[in-house]
Amino acid sequence: MREKLFNRKYIYIEITLMLTVAIVLTLACYTSYVQKNSVRQCFGILDDSRAQMGQMIANELNNEQSHIESASSLLVNLMPEYEKNKGLIVKIMEASSRGVPYSHWEICFPDGNVIQEDGSSIELGDKYSFDDRVSDEMTVSERRTAIMDDSTQIIMLSKSMYIDGECVGILSSVIDLEKFAGMFTGNSSQWDSRIVFV
Repeated sequence: MREKLFNRKYIYIEITLMLTVAIVLTLACYTSYVQKNSVRQCFGILDDSRAQMGQMIANELNNEQSHIESASSLLVNLMPEYEKNKGLIVKIMEASSRGVPYSHWEICFPDGNVIQEDGSSIELGDKYSFDDRVSDEMTVSERRTAIMDDSTQIIMLSKSMYIDGECVGILSSVIDLEKFAGMFTGNSSQWDSRIVFV
């Protein structure tokens, strides 16, 4: 009788142990599956966000490029008599730049003089060369620092303007990378402008 009771207890213990092991294994497998699925979903969301962000940046730069190309076709004929047409040139630049908060427009002349969309003038100086920027195509500069303060991180979308095969000026949109990044995040302080365009 005692042997039967002992055998029964032993069987119950074995069954309990097997059930415990089965439950633990099931929970471990389920947890692993949920974690893998969650990680996959997170990476999918990140990939989608990155693709959307890239598309937004590309769209914004394409818009800026098309405005520069349109404005340059209006400005090129005013360049030979720049002093006489300065007011009109500034108005065209101001209207074409659309007042976006992350950029300003400027025209660089062969003599190194630069006029900005607000009508102010600065010198190109020794740091950047007019001749190095002349191109037959629309260009995007490497990341650089602004002439004004030598610290603001910028890139430039530029279009050279030609009359009879000679470059008479370069129209550029000067994009402040910190402000540009802030446009997409809503908070520019969260972004380091050095990582936007490497």
